[in-house]
Amino acid sequence: MLQTWLPYILPQHILSKLAGKLSRVTKERTKNRLIDFYCDLYGIDLDDAEHTTRHDYETLEALFTRRLKPGVRPISDAAIVSPVDGIATTFGRVANNQIIQAKNHHYSLFSLLAGQPDWVDSFYNSLYMTLYLAPRHYHRVHFPCDATLKAMRYVPGRLLAVHAKSQQTFSQLFSRNERLITVFDTELGPMAIILIGAFLVGNIHTTWQGNTNPDHARKIRDWIYPNVKVTECGFKKGDELGFFTFGSSVIVLLVNKQLQWSEGIQDGSEVRMGQSLLD
Repeated sequence: MLQTWLPYILPQHILSKLAGKLSRVTKERTKNRLIDFYCDLYGIDLDDAEHTTRHDYETLEALFTRRLKPGVRPISDAAIVSPVDGIATTFGRVANNQIIQAKNHHYSLFSLLAGQPDWVDSFYNSLYMTLYLAPRHYHRVHFPCDATLKAMRYVPGRLLAVHAKSQQTFSQLFSRNERLITVFDTELGPMAIILIGAFLVGNIHTTWQGNTNPDHARKIRDWIYPNVKVTECGFKKGDELGFFTFGSSVIVLLVNKQLQWSEGIQDGSEVRMGQSLLD
C-alpha cells in the first residue's frame, strides 16, 4: 500500500525531471548499470526490439523509447487495431458522461477532456478503451486506424502512478494526471487518443510536435490544425503517433454506434500493437 501512496506524497514533477536527467546519462559505465538494473527489475525482453543487446542503447531513455524490428507487429486488416503493446484495463461505452476507471471508480468525460465543450458533446456516447503500458512494455504509440489530425491539447496535472493498484485506489486518476489530448477525423467518425502522464513520466512526444511540454510549464496549451493540408496531417493505420519516456496509459475514444470491442478482450488482457480490437 505504501508503494501506491508514495508517488502521491512525493514531489512528483521534481522527481520526474531528475529521473529524466538520469535516464539521459551517456557515461558508458553509469548508463550500462542503469540499463542492467532496469532490465533486471522489470524483466525487459528485447527480442522484438531494433537493438537486442542492452548496452547498444546510448542511454536508458533510448532503451525506454526503443523501436521494434520491422514486421514484428503485423497490422491487422480490422477497422481498429491496438495502438500499443499494453494491458486493456477497462473498456466499454461512455454512459451518462461517465467512464469506468476500475471497480467502484468512475470519472467524467468532461473532466478527462478538460471541459472542452465541443469535444465533450462529440464523444458523449463514444466507445472507450484504457490501455496501460507497464515499464516492461514497448513505449511507442501508433494509430489504430487511418486518421487526420484536427487538434491537440496539453493539460497539466499530477503525475500519480497509473498501474492497477493506483487505478483501484485514487479516484478521478486519469482526469487528475497530466495528459495530452489528440483529436482526429476518421472514416469511422471522430476519434480521440489521450496520452496520460504518470509518476516519472515527465515527457510526452508526438511525431508532429516533438516534446509537447519542453519547458515543463504548468498551463494548458492548444494546437489547432484546420488549415493544414491533409497530406501533412494525415496518418495511416500503424503509423507512429508518439511515445512516452516511461510506462503510462493511453485512452482511445471512438464515436461509432456500430462498432463493438472484441469479446475476446477481457479486463487485464494483454494486447499487442497492430492486433484487432474488434470482433
